[in-house]
Amino acid sequence: QIGIWDQLDLPTDRLYRHLYLQLYAGAGAMLLVVFFPQSSTLLWTGVVAYGVFNGPTIGYVYDLCNRTTVASEKGMSIIMLGLNF
Repeated sequence: QIGIWDQLDLPTDRLYRHLYLQLYAGAGAMLLVVFFPQSSTLLWTGVVAYGVFNGPTIGYVYDLCNRTTVASEKGMSIIMLGLNF
């Protein structure tokens, strides 16, 4: 729910920064899992952090696309196709 409230007030330039921060944090969480697979604490920390940081990125990307492109039927069909895969 933080992502929803965040997107209501964010200007587009800050939306880019928030999206990049979440993508990098999600990548860092994946690296924890890859580099420390024997540590159960770091494994579950990585899994939880990945979910927390990468969960809202779909909404951020969708919002960013709506803000930066002209809405068309074809464009939204492509976006929905990408979201479903």
